[in-house]
Amino acid sequence: MKINKFVGFSSALVASSIYAILASAQQVHVYEQPIPAEQMGQLIFGAKPKLEPEFTSGTRSLKISAKTTNTAPSPSERNSVAYPIEFAFNSSEIMQSARPFLDEIGKMLASQNFAEGNLIVEGHTDAKGSDNYNRYLSERRAQAVSNYLVQNYGISSSRLKVIGLGKTKPLPGTDPFDQINRRVEFYSAN
Repeated sequence: MKINKFVGFSSALVASSIYAILASAQQVHVYEQPIPAEQMGQLIFGAKPKLEPEFTSGTRSLKISAKTTNTAPSPSERNSVAYPIEFAFNSSEIMQSARPFLDEIGKMLASQNFAEGNLIVEGHTDAKGSDNYNRYLSERRAQAVSNYLVQNYGISSSRLKVIGLGKTKPLPGTDPFDQINRRVEFYSAN
């Protein structure tokens, strides 16, 4: 009897989570390998794609959406590209392995097609550690990403808004402790 109540409760919880995701109409693309700058710009800024997106071998993509648009999304309908940017342990020092991801972001922002685009750089952590510490760490890491783009691609810091959300927004359908939640999301601030 207790098992049936638990199953019913968890089904209701899953249904309410799905509803919350669909209500926000957010589309999150999580990649384990960098995607080309042009394709990323089309996803983030809502430009109508010229070609269907190509996904390279080994790329993991998690899409959560209620609808897709070909115009710039509103904040409640944003397209977000999430990368597993690696940092040194307990630090905001960007690891060498993260540079190919950041280089594509830099190329996108420096390109003529997206030169007017403003970007939100949103840091996230997994659920390990305290709320305050993770929020602070995720903000420092998002700031390090912003600094990298300014220093290496000449992007004006006024085009980048840094946010640290810590462990408050794990990816839907994932274990909050899963390393996939250690990510930096990029989406349009326009």
